[in-house]
Amino acid sequence: MPWHVRIGNCMPLSSINTNIKILIASLPLLLIAFYQEWKDYFELWTNSYIYRHGLLVFPGTLFLLYLRGQNFKQLRVSFSRLGLAALVVFCLTLLLANAGNIKLVRMLLLPLLIIAWGTTIWGLPFTKTVGPPVLLVLFAAPFWDEFSPLLQWLTVAVDEGALAALGIPVTIEEFYITIPSGIFHVAHGCSGIRYLMVGLYLGAFYAVLTNSGSKRTLALILVAGFLALLSNWIRVAWIIAAGHYTNMESSLVADHEMFGWIVFVVVTLIPFFIFTHFLDKRDLASGTTSITSRIESSDTKNHFRAITSASLPIAVIPLALFGQNHAASTNAANWTPKLPTVQESSWTGPLQHAEFWHPRFKAPDFHLSGVYVSDTLARVQVDLIGYKQQRQGKELVYYENRVFDPKSWAPVAKKRLTLEENNNLITNQVNQIILKSVTGPELAVAWYWYDIAGLSGTSPTEVQLIGGFKKLVGDTRGSIWILSTECNTQVPESCSSDAKHALGELLSNLSLSQ
Repeated sequence: MPWHVRIGNCMPLSSINTNIKILIASLPLLLIAFYQEWKDYFELWTNSYIYRHGLLVFPGTLFLLYLRGQNFKQLRVSFSRLGLAALVVFCLTLLLANAGNIKLVRMLLLPLLIIAWGTTIWGLPFTKTVGPPVLLVLFAAPFWDEFSPLLQWLTVAVDEGALAALGIPVTIEEFYITIPSGIFHVAHGCSGIRYLMVGLYLGAFYAVLTNSGSKRTLALILVAGFLALLSNWIRVAWIIAAGHYTNMESSLVADHEMFGWIVFVVVTLIPFFIFTHFLDKRDLASGTTSITSRIESSDTKNHFRAITSASLPIAVIPLALFGQNHAASTNAANWTPKLPTVQESSWTGPLQHAEFWHPRFKAPDFHLSGVYVSDTLARVQVDLIGYKQQRQGKELVYYENRVFDPKSWAPVAKKRLTLEENNNLITNQVNQIILKSVTGPELAVAWYWYDIAGLSGTSPTEVQLIGGFKKLVGDTRGSIWILSTECNTQVPESCSSDAKHALGELLSNLSLSQ
């Protein structure tokens, strides 16, 4: 008697839609190649107070893609040269952004890369079908908070008029609103940027859901955005009015997070859905580009060409990053800089543990410091601070890095000097800062310049550009030379002249190339 065994409802591989097979096969590549960008997005949505709505944006995008799944299954593989050109450009831009540590550009490129990849395989029908849901991720990308100052100003301007209409006397000073009972600060979080992002996403989401045309989509986004701003203006005015009428004793003055979202629901969500009720509703599939012809198995050559063309540029990214990291690790391991010594000279050094200068740099891989003393007792401290492998949080050019201790010194003047002689340097230009002690009349001078894997520069922008191109070839080393001396005069011009003589004389006896 024959045995018949049925295991669940397993679908034969041959019956799975060809487009789904391509997507499943390509998914590991898309995840691995863009792992850092995916990671950055989810870290942003998890850790950022402003962008936490991204945890709703992403599932919303997946939901819309699921609804358009049938249209996606009906697309024919059709190699697109335009899609390939866009994909190559985006991949190169991603590598450049990675080399320059430009996180925002990398994150903005992620949805564009996915769309360009699909367009290369399925042509423009893929762009029209899958593109709109994927682009919704940009409503949770980290550039919207740049509009916060503008929205803060707009909120103050609108609420100044609203409070005046309520008979509440107000005085405005920048983002501070003063009433007789107290002072309110329209801070970054009160600008309404979160409500605006959610409102704009709501309008765009509904437009994609209902497969709206361009005019209807624009109307939905503008209405939702305006209602979101209106809800914030009402929220801020209400809180200030509550503080005025209760002599600042209302609980809303201190804690108004939940209140803000209640106002958002009442002022934005409900009116928005009422507005959409009066718009012509269209079937989701009616305006979506679809091609009903199924992919024929005999079209294998076209499939291979399209899939290979779309996969190769993306596959290059992790390979290039791996090669860069390997080369950077090798260069870092072989880099063992030292402070130079002086021989047969009027200078002695470097003397250890005699430092009087204290630069402030975040997490350097090394900080070499020594003092050189001349026969005339002139003292110059040389600091060499470096990063063997620069990355996020360990960068030579960083806003917290200082060539002096800000608790001890304050800058008086800064300029770029061109040295008369090369002085054994790989550059003949240095930055000069004249500084004054914060506790007394003492003056000091510091010279400094950057060294990026053997190329020197004085401009932070120049250094970042050089560093970006160096990183492309696997060299992320970066260091800064700082030469400092204290002056015996309290006149900045005399201090600069004396320092130039002492520092120039020392440089003529040192070889600072690494």
